Amino acid sequence: MNWLSGKATGTFARMKPYHQYCPVAQALELVGDRWALLVVRELLCGAHHFNDILRGVPRMPRSMLARRLEQLEATGLIEKNDHSKGSEYSLTEAGRALEEVLASLGLWARSHAHRQLREEEIDAGLLMWNVQRRIDGTRVPKGEMLVRFDFLHKRRGVERYWLKIKRGVGELCLKNPGMEESLVIHTDPRTFTEVWLGHREFGAAIEDGDIVIDGPTKLASSFPTWFLLNEFVELEAELRS
Repeated sequence: MNWLSGKATGTFARMKPYHQYCPVAQALELVGDRWALLVVRELLCGAHHFNDILRGVPRMPRSMLARRLEQLEATGLIEKNDHSKGSEYSLTEAGRALEEVLASLGLWARSHAHRQLREEEIDAGLLMWNVQRRIDGTRVPKGEMLVRFDFLHKRRGVERYWLKIKRGVGELCLKNPGMEESLVIHTDPRTFTEVWLGHREFGAAIEDGDIVIDGPTKLASSFPTWFLLNEFVELEAELRS
């Protein structure tokens, strides 16, 4: 079945078309369903396996993700390769072409739909999953590093994560992997999310005492430079330059 050809049966036949020749309407028939573009986003960010994609959309039901992957494969936007270790998903040329669409959509939102973060949108686990994908390997000190993050919640106490960095690649851990901690970061989820989104300067949050870094002075002072922050911070900077 190829959705792009207009032929569809079974599950995908129940998707209601707009019955318009407008290219926008035609595009929304392919990627306008809930979660679909966020699944594409995760694939663009380097996720290739079901559980890795789910980590980037943690509130998406597993059954929904399975359906969306099937749908996107049927539309010709992703490819599924089965092997001994499970299924691997990758974007086709048509799927990769959505990168510019998502970039433009995100930049539009930052300019025209910006608002204060809602409490239900702040998720330390999701934040750390994204942080570990945006390490600047040219700035992280050589050798293997382990950074502990203590996120203080007003009601739930401390939520803790470890980020292992080796050769400029990050690995998020839910417990200490048996290494000595190089640094310990004390903050709260809202503060670090605001920094990650470029809504607040890293240095200002440190000066205000909302981020405290424990560890050797040289490492602690360089820590804010180890990350590239959210992709849209970088895109906005490129547009301004």
